[in-house]
Amino acid sequence: MKKTLLIFFIVLSLRLSNAQELYIVNSNSQTLSYVNIETMSVSNNFAQIGLYGNHIAFHKDKLYVVNSGDHNIQVIGLNETEHDFIYLENSSNPWHILIHNDFAYVTGMVTGKLYKVDLNNTKNILNIDVGTSPQGMLIIDDALYIALTGLNYPIYGQGKICVVDLNSFSIVKNIDVETNPQELIFDKRGYIHVLCTGNYAENISKVVIINSQSHEIEHIIDFPWSFFSTIQFGADGLVYIGSSYGLGFATYDPLTFEIINGFGNTLFNGGHLLLYDEQYIYVLEPSFYPNSFLNIYDHEHQFYHRFNIGLGSFAMVLIPKKTAVLGIPQNLTGELRIDSREWPPNVYMYLNWDTPVYENTTILGYNVFRNNIKINLQPIYPVHTFYSDGEFQDLETDFYEYHVIAEYVHGQSAPSNKFHIDLLNPIYGPPKHLEAVFHHENEAHIALEWQTPIHENTIILGYTIYRDDEFLDTMTTNKTTYNDYAISPNTTYTFHIIAHYYLNAVSEPSNTVQITTGDVTDKDIADLSNSIRLSQNYPNPFNPNTNIDFELQKQSHVVLDIFNFRGQKIKTLLNSNFDPGKHSVLWYGNDDNGVKVGSGLYFYRLQSNGYESTKKMILLK
Repeated sequence: MKKTLLIFFIVLSLRLSNAQELYIVNSNSQTLSYVNIETMSVSNNFAQIGLYGNHIAFHKDKLYVVNSGDHNIQVIGLNETEHDFIYLENSSNPWHILIHNDFAYVTGMVTGKLYKVDLNNTKNILNIDVGTSPQGMLIIDDALYIALTGLNYPIYGQGKICVVDLNSFSIVKNIDVETNPQELIFDKRGYIHVLCTGNYAENISKVVIINSQSHEIEHIIDFPWSFFSTIQFGADGLVYIGSSYGLGFATYDPLTFEIINGFGNTLFNGGHLLLYDEQYIYVLEPSFYPNSFLNIYDHEHQFYHRFNIGLGSFAMVLIPKKTAVLGIPQNLTGELRIDSREWPPNVYMYLNWDTPVYENTTILGYNVFRNNIKINLQPIYPVHTFYSDGEFQDLETDFYEYHVIAEYVHGQSAPSNKFHIDLLNPIYGPPKHLEAVFHHENEAHIALEWQTPIHENTIILGYTIYRDDEFLDTMTTNKTTYNDYAISPNTTYTFHIIAHYYLNAVSEPSNTVQITTGDVTDKDIADLSNSIRLSQNYPNPFNPNTNIDFELQKQSHVVLDIFNFRGQKIKTLLNSNFDPGKHSVLWYGNDDNGVKVGSGLYFYRLQSNGYESTKKMILLK
């Protein structure tokens, strides 16, 4: 199943609607700068932070700053009054932080550990050994990917990506990559991009492209120098590689892996890290003297504004000024539907829901869950509030419960209402209120009409009509009307109908109606004498052969052909004269060359004296 990227407010590039506040970690001046994008103003002393602030994350109106030198996570409320610390073990040198489902995950570069902190109970801290010098991280679904630099100073060992299952909090795999992997991003095609910066000597920088499903390396991009330390997506869809030494950004196309901007033509000279929203691009230019800078550009890369900030600024995060309202999908309903173009019929569950009400955010799409397991391979487009589940019948269960979650830039909604269906307890109601009316004008016939039967946890495939307790015809549609033209004057007939349901179930018979045809005019008799009736084949579906009946009121030349579902003629069953009366022909499921045809949908067409009728049949092997 294709994986989807979980969205977090981390130092990597994120697209945030209405992002109006920017917080910057100034590592050397040990301050947190606050930039109000709406007023284009800055406060460089929003909060004091610990020693060697390295990364920052945002979660539930709180900022989480990783202080590598103090071995802690500093919690800062946006109201400037709430400050707290989450202490990790001594010499852990925490490096990177991600927050997922109320848990903070932090890499310990010196201890070689991954720390898991319960943000609802910050005393609850777990850890596992993951490898040498872990740094950047990425979360995809329930898997955490960690860049293991392999640094045992001054030697760089084998670079690896460690894969951790977040449910069991255990290592499931290690993937060998190039020297000194530091940061990772995930693209919409399902590829992980790993920035490997080399050993800053003979090894150049590389980006390793990993298939997130197979965990196989599929491509490596070589850069001619080793001064990169950040990787992020830009507003134009390109991947930006940030320099550690003020050289700006190299870029490449994530679809073709072609380098667009390289040495000599980098973008945003002096930049190291960038973020963007719907209006601006924010480029962080770190410096240790006299101060770092935040440069703001529009999406055409035109310079707009420049802020002086603190010293040694290496991390920043954008957050919305207003609290986002993550609306819940409403009024989830569903029904079984059938696509009878194939056999067995493609029975599927059709779900639909109402668009949620949301504020101060952007909806990315929807995820559908069956029995608490996500079933769509990628998020459903926001404009589509429906989903067809064609795989539910492959499961070893007959109870299905669905709910929908909306995915937003700022997180996900709570689950929608639940819709369920129980195929173990279906209701196969009979057709209701069958009525019959004799029409003698134009071409005389008996018109039948009935109401759709009451049914639950199943679907109607069609109806069979019986006249005088004998098979008359089968309808493979949900129409509730039928006209019988093969009748005689002054004759009494009785009719009843049964309904056909999914999984070869049939209903009890409907009520029985009796009707007597009356006298007809000479014109009606003439019309009646010219009528031709083609019946539905039986059995249907069939294997290996089936009967096709037709009735003539006078001697006629009859042509009966068989077509496949593409409309190609494969067999001529009849092409000769027939006397009045009822006739039947057997088709053995072969073509004009005598070759047996495959399972599927077929059509048979009868032509005679200007009359033409076509019906469907299904061969099931």
